[in-house]
Amino acid sequence: MPELKAKIDAAFDTVVSDTWVNAYEHVQEFEEKYMQQADACELAANAVDDVDGGVRDAEEGDNTEHDGSDVNDEE
Repeated sequence: MPELKAKIDAAFDTVVSDTWVNAYEHVQEFEEKYMQQADACELAANAVDDVDGGVRDAEEGDNTEHDGSDVNDEE
């Protein structure tokens, strides 16, 4: 383990503040894209919920009318 610690310390000594700033800015670009996509997905999810609600109501109505008896009568 002491060898690993020495390697890590040496690697951190080579990192300058510009490296950290560049990494931060790079990550920030991705975070902004992810947030935009998350906002778009949230809106799409709300739209799907509205559509699904209508479909479920129609399916429930069909089930109460037939109660599965049509399938048994045909046999």
